[in-house]
Amino acid sequence: MARNASAICVAYPDMGRYFPEAKITYTGNPVRKDILSIADKKAKALAHFGINPDLPVILSIGGSLGARTLNQALLHSMVDFESKGYQVLWQTGKFYYEKTMAEVKASGVKGIFPLEFIKDMDLAYAAADLVISRSGALSVSELSLVGKPVIFIPSPNVAEDHQTKNAMAYVSKNAALILKDDEAIAQLAPMVHSLLNDQNKRDKLSQAIKKLAKPEAAKDIVKVMEGLIQ
Repeated sequence: MARNASAICVAYPDMGRYFPEAKITYTGNPVRKDILSIADKKAKALAHFGINPDLPVILSIGGSLGARTLNQALLHSMVDFESKGYQVLWQTGKFYYEKTMAEVKASGVKGIFPLEFIKDMDLAYAAADLVISRSGALSVSELSLVGKPVIFIPSPNVAEDHQTKNAMAYVSKNAALILKDDEAIAQLAPMVHSLLNDQNKRDKLSQAIKKLAKPEAAKDIVKVMEGLIQ
């Protein structure tokens, strides 16, 4: 489609490797407005989800249907997370919720909060000290606006491995970390532990990812279209 397009609006920098440079405008993706201001929502968020305000919070999001590898990695890691005092706000997705909830209950692990779907994502982001996520286009754009340290686990089951390309656009700017899908079960817990014990690293990731945020994406895309019409 790029060959026939008059203009190409992209969500990430350095997309000239994939599209004609002269056609590209770096606009970002339009995202929900309620996540633009979450700095003053943390206390409300913690109370909303019933989370202990004195312990670190990991947010895992794998899409509304869920992400099998993320869920498997968290199940594998949850005993370790509990032992270190971490809490997990966990969107399991529709397909995995019942099984995940049963395994969490059977384990007796505390501080793990599986949810089929998180409606109030602004509060989920506000509660989080660290985010684990797939790297679909909208997820990556939202997370840049949120400005939290992120570990991306790209899905390998997508066209042209585009989730890895999405994630690497941020990793190359020192704005996120990446973990391969086939290494997630074994390596997620050590990576999380390393990051939660390094405040300086988390601050640098947050600052870098915020620099890539495009809060006016919708308006900027309209400007590109208006320019074509004129």
